[in-house]
Amino acid sequence: AKRLLANVAWGAKFRLYTGATLSLMDMITDIAAIYRFFKDGKSSFAWANIAFIGACLLFQLITVYLQNSKREWNKIAYEMMIVLLMIKPAIDAGRVASGEAQEEDTVIDQQAELTYTKCVEMFAEAIPSSVLQTYAILSDTDDVSKQAVFSVFISAACIAFAGSTISMDKDTDPAKRATSPSFYGYFP
Repeated sequence: AKRLLANVAWGAKFRLYTGATLSLMDMITDIAAIYRFFKDGKSSFAWANIAFIGACLLFQLITVYLQNSKREWNKIAYEMMIVLLMIKPAIDAGRVASGEAQEEDTVIDQQAELTYTKCVEMFAEAIPSSVLQTYAILSDTDDVSKQAVFSVFISAACIAFAGSTISMDKDTDPAKRATSPSFYGYFP
């Protein structure tokens, strides 16, 4: 499936841009949830959600610094600004979809960087935020907003999409199958 998607350019781009769109929607709905928590007087939930987003940004900044540490400071600053503007998923997807070669003086290729930042986003922000928002919905069953349910749905979709694409990419990688065929190879 991965080879077929790679041969069909629109399939690979569709998959990458779908993931980037879900990531951006997750961030937008989480910001809306923070606003709603403050508005409803649930400031502890809002601050916890802010902490999750802050942790995600911090870990992504560390990843970007380690990835670009051998480059000039202005390139490092540019990459960090992408993280702070919260558009890293879209930029990474665009870089992978364009098929650009690995930038000079970077540690890993764009596909690996996309995978790392997806994992960071999933474990530092999407999973904890969706658990917190689900708890908030369940603790206040009198007034459940459609916006809150939509935010949890987007977080769950983001987690599912990122986890399944990372797993599929690792499982269908020919180099990994050659080194460890008893572990990789779930997909025929």
